[in-house]
Amino acid sequence: MEILARLLIAAADFLEAEGRTAKIGVVSLVSVLGLMLIAGGLMITGAVLIIWGLFLLLAWALNPAVAGLIVGAVAFILGFAVLMVARQRR
Repeated sequence: MEILARLLIAAADFLEAEGRTAKIGVVSLVSVLGLMLIAGGLMITGAVLIIWGLFLLLAWALNPAVAGLIVGAVAFILGFAVLMVARQRR
């Protein structure tokens, strides 16, 4: 009976120590995911503003329909290239 009690106490001590470590890991993971979400949102916003600026620049020099076609084609090609690079890295 004493061996069983020692075993249970040792298991409880182990779970307590691992629980603290797991809590630190979870807090770190949530922090990193939150920061990555913010960074991703800012990057998407920046990309949209760059594309919009390019459209405005071309619309000033060309017909707006042609400017939209050019900017859309460039954005599509860049997106497709990034997708292909990501697929090759799998």
